Amino acid sequence: YQSHEAEKKAIFQSLKRRAKIATDGLNSIPGFSCQQAQGAMYIFPKVSLPQGAIELAEENGIAADTLYAVSLLESTGICV
Repeated sequence: YQSHEAEKKAIFQSLKRRAKIATDGLNSIPGFSCQQAQGAMYIFPKVSLPQGAIELAEENGIAADTLYAVSLLESTGICV
């Protein structure tokens, strides 16, 4: 029983540490913010787009989040 509890505690602490690393990493990006994970490793970042990006999207007749997603894909290969 003691070894099981020790292993469970070690796994939990490892997950908690990695969730904090992910949260802190996202919070360090300008325009991104998220709360610390609670009970699981799910974190949900909020992305605030600059006013210039919103205006550019409106000028092109597309949604600002679409402009952001396409720009991210084209410049980095990251698909969101």
